[in-house]
Amino acid sequence: YTGLWEVRDWMQASTPDVMPRSLCPSSMPSSTGAASPSISPGLDNAVHIVALQTSTSTVGHWEIKNGTVTYIGVVPNVSTSTPAAIGLEGVVSGQTQMLGMAYRDKATGALKYTRWSGTSWSTPVNVLNVTTAAAPAMSSQVGLIAYVGANNVVSATAYSANSTGGFIAPQAMPAGSPAADGTKRLSIVAEPSNGAAYVGYRTTADEFVWALGSWSSCYPTTGSYWCASYPKLSTDWVGAALSYGSGQRVNLLVTRREKSTDATPSLENWVVDGSGLYPWGQNRMQLSGQPGYAQNSLDSWVAGESGTGLVIGKTDNCFANL
Repeated sequence: YTGLWEVRDWMQASTPDVMPRSLCPSSMPSSTGAASPSISPGLDNAVHIVALQTSTSTVGHWEIKNGTVTYIGVVPNVSTSTPAAIGLEGVVSGQTQMLGMAYRDKATGALKYTRWSGTSWSTPVNVLNVTTAAAPAMSSQVGLIAYVGANNVVSATAYSANSTGGFIAPQAMPAGSPAADGTKRLSIVAEPSNGAAYVGYRTTADEFVWALGSWSSCYPTTGSYWCASYPKLSTDWVGAALSYGSGQRVNLLVTRREKSTDATPSLENWVVDGSGLYPWGQNRMQLSGQPGYAQNSLDSWVAGESGTGLVIGKTDNCFANL
């Protein structure tokens, strides 16, 4: 018989548009000192990446298109000391769909938002006068913004030109939900066809919590977009991020030290299935910090810290057991 790994290697060698193993991952230009990237597909057949530039408290912007990674430049009028989040807005009647970026303002702690037209970023605006002690997250579809609000409760909103204040009313997780660890990154994914979402976050007890959001399934019983069910798993993970492509499984990419003596964590892929989490592959990549993760069609992209800069790769082409 022919082993599946041999078929995998033949497919990778025979498909010209697949990122080769030697570029798994590849370096991002002008990324020295950058950290905690966020990834999202755009409307221009490109994958966009933003990352905190720690020495200047600014945010850098990159794109990968036709296999080439390009540094676009610094996002103007943004000052932050925590990671920014990027995501493609949902389709709303009377509203031009754009790529959005949410971030925490360094001076005030205000949650702010700016939009990418394809050539430039808009002037940042306040998100409903929300303040947050932690970095926000955005879904790469539907443009949901997750953030840590009062008492470390996770909430969500989204840009909407038709709503009062330009954003939908904040939706806090119901009373009794586990408090978030503001030093760890949030992640959120959404399904465009029905607006359902999963949010994932860490607690100070090193637990990973995930919860379903749905107007039809949750709101009738909780009065909130979020359901009152919070599955959680005790972990030794360094970082964790959800990823999702429409109609596909919900992925969870984690960074974990296989041995306590390992200087750099390795990547592992898990699947979210209702109230369960299931590991299904280990990655060849080793990344520091808390990587960004996003699904673009059938491709899963990951960007993270390696050495003194950032690298990016397709995780679907790098997992050892594919």
